[in-house]
Amino acid sequence: MNTEIQEKLKKLLRLKERGGTQAETEQALAAAQRLALRHNIDLNTIDTAEEINPAGEPFVEEAHEPVGSTGKPCQTRLPACHKFLSLILQKYFAVEVIDTTRRDDDGRVCRKTMSLIGRKTNVQIAIYAYGFLYREFMDRWHRHRVATQAPMSSRNSFFYGVFLGLSSRLQENRDSFIRQETLQESSGAKPEMSTALILQSETDKVRQAVRNAHPRIKYTAMQPGNTEDKNRLVEGIAEGKKIKIHRALSKP
Repeated sequence: MNTEIQEKLKKLLRLKERGGTQAETEQALAAAQRLALRHNIDLNTIDTAEEINPAGEPFVEEAHEPVGSTGKPCQTRLPACHKFLSLILQKYFAVEVIDTTRRDDDGRVCRKTMSLIGRKTNVQIAIYAYGFLYREFMDRWHRHRVATQAPMSSRNSFFYGVFLGLSSRLQENRDSFIRQETLQESSGAKPEMSTALILQSETDKVRQAVRNAHPRIKYTAMQPGNTEDKNRLVEGIAEGKKIKIHRALSKP
């Protein structure tokens, strides 16, 4: 992974660990998303339609063990908000997420984990974003539960709401990025592909990389699960929108 990009990610998505302000942490995800979008645009200026230019970046598959609330890697199950985090990464960070089960060296203990497929740098961005979002989801749920005495049975409804609220923010940020790039394109030479088409092309390439690596893979539609607590759902949406998507801290 490019060292400069890696250092930017550490700065953007580890602010909480260094005591960053709430405003800084709320803007960090926007900056990471813009970093991923910019990286995809830059890569597609050197990629050919069918293969990676030697100056480009390969697709990789990287295993990742999410860390749970105990601070240790998850064992028998992935985090409760995992499916929502995976959807965010797949829709906005140019990677595919595959849930897997691994056995320890002795073959007796199964461990739930995940693999990410995408450009090498995008995979690293997604891993950082996953950890950042996990903390956001859990912190907001814990604060909400303490404030409202919400039952644990309502947690999934709340998480689904946070997912919906955050998704709307990320979509706004993506649309804003595309509009800005389109304005720059219109003021200069006519590009071979528009920004929107470039990003869609990158999504198609990621999916092809998944098919190449796992030709027998089967996709299943994500089910949100129990979301019957409509009050928690609405409150979750409001919390998700509080993960404010402003301009990046610094333009990637």
